Amino acid sequence: MISGLHLLQAAIVHLNQSSLNFNLTQFLSSHLNYSMSKPDMTIRLSHETKQQHPLPPIFFPQAVIKYFDVLYIGHMRIWTTQYAKQKKADDSSIIFQLNNISTFGRVCSIFSVKDGQPLLLVNYLEKTEPLRCHISSNTLNFHYEHIRCGDNSTEKSCLIEISDFIEKCVYFQPSKNISYFYRFPTLLHSS
Repeated sequence: MISGLHLLQAAIVHLNQSSLNFNLTQFLSSHLNYSMSKPDMTIRLSHETKQQHPLPPIFFPQAVIKYFDVLYIGHMRIWTTQYAKQKKADDSSIIFQLNNISTFGRVCSIFSVKDGQPLLLVNYLEKTEPLRCHISSNTLNFHYEHIRCGDNSTEKSCLIEISDFIEKCVYFQPSKNISYFYRFPTLLHSS
């Protein structure tokens, strides 16, 4: 039953792709009771802050940079990790495109250059792997792709545009050395 639900969720995600046959799209949307209206992708910045990250001025010397703590993309709220300092878990984590690869990371700075489109400075782990659990000595290890774990020593930073954002996720750091990123079962859960 769960795999059937995952199949339906995947079908809904693919309904908005222009490469899908229009008649098939209409058929699936009517049977799944899904509206084909485009999601609200309005971008809004909030909570301007004086706290500056040291990297944006290096990328944009001599530019006027405004920093923010909160970014809304439609109804989704993304905020910087400074809101969650000294906590083991936070919700400033996202999945984004980096070199055409879905990458998990934490938003450490939200800013705009010369009042342009917002940019995100994201810390990500260069190497992550699916969560693996040893079930018993007679079976293979179980692994789950939607939970990624990685060594914090491989952390890097990158600059992304809003168009590189895919979805929100959850971050958990049980120790100084290891971090976990959890992808929500559906895009609706991540909002």
